[in-house]
Parts: sequence; structure tokens; C-alpha cells
Amino acid sequence: MANQPNIRRIVLCLLRFDLWAADTITDELSALHRLENIDYHFQRMWRGLPTVELQVLDEWLRSPELYHNQPLFALRQHVEGFSERQLNSVVMNSSARTLYTRLLFKRISKLVEQKAINGFATRHPDRAFEESQGLLIEQRPATRGEYLVTVAHRLHDTHLRLKAVIREARVFRDCIMIATEARDLEFPAMQVLKEKLEALNEYYEDSYRELGEEMAERLMNTQIPEFWDVGPQVPPHAVDAYPAHLPSLNFMLFNFFFLASIPAYFCFCSTPVGPGSHVDANFYQLLSSNVLQVSSIVTLLWPTIFHAKLSRSAWFWSWMLAGVSLICVVLSVIMYLVVSIGWSSILSLFGEASICVVSLMLIFRV
Repeated sequence: MANQPNIRRIVLCLLRFDLWAADTITDELSALHRLENIDYHFQRMWRGLPTVELQVLDEWLRSPELYHNQPLFALRQHVEGFSERQLNSVVMNSSARTLYTRLLFKRISKLVEQKAINGFATRHPDRAFEESQGLLIEQRPATRGEYLVTVAHRLHDTHLRLKAVIREARVFRDCIMIATEARDLEFPAMQVLKEKLEALNEYYEDSYRELGEEMAERLMNTQIPEFWDVGPQVPPHAVDAYPAHLPSLNFMLFNFFFLASIPAYFCFCSTPVGPGSHVDANFYQLLSSNVLQVSSIVTLLWPTIFHAKLSRSAWFWSWMLAGVSLICVVLSVIMYLVVSIGWSSILSLFGEASICVVSLMLIFRV
């Protein structure tokens, strides 16, 4: 998660959903039980994040700006203080997914209920006022007119709150798309965020139907496979695809070098002193081996030597070791015919070892 501004926007959306879920689920409880539920909810959901006092949380939830287009200023300031690890913990918190489904379901239910109350109050204002339909007993207004205004205001407020949730769901989706295009999200985070968006999508169309509005676009557009196909991303280097096997790879490589040196030593000791002849079978075996060695150098370096991920030092040492290997190829033939068969075999082995090191370097860097 390299680009923190993109991730912070996603986290801000998620924390708004957390606040709205707590507000929606607890708004019908008594003051004491409401605070107890809020305290439990945020201790569980915001574990590991900078602490927010219960009184401050209650002020945020009671704020008239809670469902406005822009997040609460205090909430934005709170998120700005998150470390990268804390941002990641919010993104990866999969337990929040079930609350998002419940959030939209409850907001739809409240709108349905408020419409019924408003309709009853419109048709039977005296009876509705007498029974305080839709209000707690302690909330009963003094006059019928005040009651009807309160009921109408609650309907309007419930309508706006549902619209705010589905609007923020679209903002959340767009933030994910921006972060995905910028390659700020890795596969596990992308998968968790997709599941959270799917939770919001479950009642997204139902929300529009209850609001009586036409849905201009779907929340999840399955016609964009490059966004929703959240397979694992290509690792930055080939070796990163299997990080758990890296120690084994290093161990095996140097052990193979050691094992190869044992028969090479016995070959050197048992080889007759002096140069060989161009009619020897071993000479032609050396030539075929050297041809394959040159082929290995070309196939390794040609596709990768100009790769953008290859650093300057890796580029230099790749060419250096490849050059050493080519020198060993040429010298091994000359030494076989002029100096010594044994030293020719040692040079040939050293050239092949250089190519192995080049291979390992390219695995690490490309």
C-alpha cells in the first residue's frame, strides 16, 4: 500500500460506514443501552486504532453533520493520524462486512416504517397524535401540529440518510477503482474490499426502489473484468512469487556447487598430464558442452538485459559474469590443446558456475 492518500480515502469511507451502522442499529435503544452497545461495537471494530473516547463517539453519532456529503472534520483529522499498519488493519477487517449488509437493510426498513407512520398520520392525524405513533412517549410533542411536523421531518431525514449511505457506497467503489489503477492494493486487500462492496451491493437496488428513484448505474459493474477479476498480482520479482522457498533455493544452489566440485577434483587428479589432441573424444565433448553454454548465456541475457527492473549493479554483474563464462569457454578449448586437459576441465566448470550465478541474479532482479 504505497500511496497512502488513496488508502486513507478508502479507510475514511469504511469508518463512516462503521459510524452509520452503529447509529442505525442503536438509535431505538435507551440512552444507557445505546452507549453500552456503541462502546462494545467500536472496541471490537476499531481495535488497534488510535483511541476515541466514548463521549467523543457519542458526539459524532449525534452530530447533525453525520450524514452530510463530506465526512465529519474530526473524523478526517482522526484518520490523518493513522499509521500505514493501522490503515491496513481497517482495510483487512473482514468482520465489518456483515454490518454493512445490516446497515442498508435497516435503513431501508426505517424508511418503510417512517412512510407508514407518515401515511397514517396524514390520514388519521388526531389518532396518530394521541398514540404518538413513531415516537417514544417522552418525545411526544405538545400539539398535533408539532407532531405532524416532527413526523414529516423524520421521514425526510430517514430518506436523506438512506441516500447518503448509497452515495457513499459509490464513493467507496470509486476509491477502490482509483487505488486499483494506481496499483496501491495487493490481492488480499482487494479481495476483502470486494467482499465489503458486495455486502453493500446486496440491498443497493432495493434502496433505489424504496427511495422511488431511478438507478442510474449499478454499484458493481461486472462488465469491467480488469477491476473485478481480483486474482493475485504479478510479484515485483520472479523470486517474490515463492518467498517461502527462497532459503531452500540458496541452500540447494551452493550445495550443488560443492557436489559438482567433487567429481571435478577426481577428474583433474585422474587426467593424464599434458595437453590433449583435437581427435580425442573428450575434445568433441568439450566443444558440444561449450556450445550449449554459449546458448545458455544468450537465452538468459538477451530477453532480460534491457529489462526496466534490472538495476545498474545487476546489469553490470550480469555482463561481467557472462563475459567471464565466455572467456572460460574460449580458454578451456585452448588449454585442452596447448596446456593441460585437467585445467581445461576446471575452466569449463568455472564458466558453467558463472552462468548459474547469472541465472540466480536475474531471478532476484527481474
